[in-house]
Amino acid sequence: MAGDTPFSSAFGRLVQQLRATRGDQEAIRKSLTEVSVLVAREPVVEEAGIQLAGMLNDTSLRGRMLARQVDVIRVGPRAPVGELLALAQALAQEDGPIPSTEAVQVELVQSIRPGAAEAITPRAVARTPEPPLVEDPGFQFLPLVEDDQPRRPRLAEGLAAKMAEVTDALTKACAQSSWMEAIHAAQALIQMAPRIPEPESRSFAIQVKRLLPQPVLDSFIAFAIRTPEEQRRVAAILPWGGRDALAAMIESIQQTESVEARAFLHDAIVETPGALRQVLPLLNHEKASVTRVAAELLARLADPEALPPLLALLDDPGPDMRAAGLHALAAFADPRAVEALRRGLQHSSPDTRGHAALAIAASGRAGLGMPIMVALEGERDEAAWLMMARALGRIGSREAVTALATVALAKKRMLKRGYSRAQRLEAVSVLADCGSDAAQGALESISRQGEGEVAVAARQAVAARGQVSS
Repeated sequence: MAGDTPFSSAFGRLVQQLRATRGDQEAIRKSLTEVSVLVAREPVVEEAGIQLAGMLNDTSLRGRMLARQVDVIRVGPRAPVGELLALAQALAQEDGPIPSTEAVQVELVQSIRPGAAEAITPRAVARTPEPPLVEDPGFQFLPLVEDDQPRRPRLAEGLAAKMAEVTDALTKACAQSSWMEAIHAAQALIQMAPRIPEPESRSFAIQVKRLLPQPVLDSFIAFAIRTPEEQRRVAAILPWGGRDALAAMIESIQQTESVEARAFLHDAIVETPGALRQVLPLLNHEKASVTRVAAELLARLADPEALPPLLALLDDPGPDMRAAGLHALAAFADPRAVEALRRGLQHSSPDTRGHAALAIAASGRAGLGMPIMVALEGERDEAAWLMMARALGRIGSREAVTALATVALAKKRMLKRGYSRAQRLEAVSVLADCGSDAAQGALESISRQGEGEVAVAARQAVAARGQVSS
């Protein structure tokens, strides 16, 4: 096929010979020697390429890469013959593992599916000794594939032609910088994914990724930022771009401290396979705003691998970084995260104590309400106290509501611990925002038992809730 390199032609012939019924062992050795000569001095990189139309049952190297869901092959100089042969044998088969070593690296296309968590690159295996190209009982070939093997599933009638048509439209629109047309064409293409037979789904993903190199993705992102109505569409397209898309999105979010205009990128990043590895380094970014975004993204990914660096944020000297770490840890059920949130309530920084309470409330762990109640009673910093009170309101459990009602009714008196007027009014306000029946009952009790402005505020809250419910 047009565009073949000397390596792809020679390696493709080797794969075809291994697939032949009674493959000629001497021809296989000759092809293997030719391949080893080609990589003797220079590294080689082979990509699957774009073959949306007629991509099924292609016997070329790139066709076999598509069939085996291989995205990229990277061969280092003087790669061992045994490793080259092992890869060729794997490509000749219809299933089974694809070896990847330090010298002959293979990257598999990542399946674009919600919840996918596979590695883009398979784990490298130990390098095997290089066998000589002479008769040797240890030089073994895998069983050869019969010519009459079952054909791979074909595309539905008319789908290949439609894919080619949309691909052409996408290519032309990108060449003309007509980004709205290109975005709509890309969306039309990925909407065909459910109609692709399962054995070919990853091959289809390779083709889509090839059509979306990073310059195109950069342009899609820039257009979506200027045109908010296109953001949802672009967010659905970006995960198909793989690592290039991740690089483009991460570059974009580092350019500004404004989150709102790029919120759609956050949605796309967490849906893109391989996001964790790209986001983790951002925790050490020089911009605090980028670190905060990274913590939020890691919370949404909720991968256990992100837990240690997030825990490390709690030792950061900056209160904003500690707060970002606490709120991210709220997404993890790991006991280490839960314990870190509890310890945050006793931190020396009032701001950190307050954010620990809010993070606990956001985690949905009502069982941690009691430590907040204890912390609230002893808190002397006004801002931290307010955050703790609001955290209890967000938890909304019967125990939390009772604690807030106790605050509202505990007026400061001579020789008796109580709460200031501002604190008691804040407790009423928090209860008014809490939609539970327990909060309604607490407000009614405060309206009867409370004093002065506190009782008035409680009666107003009861009346307002009655108007809303009616």
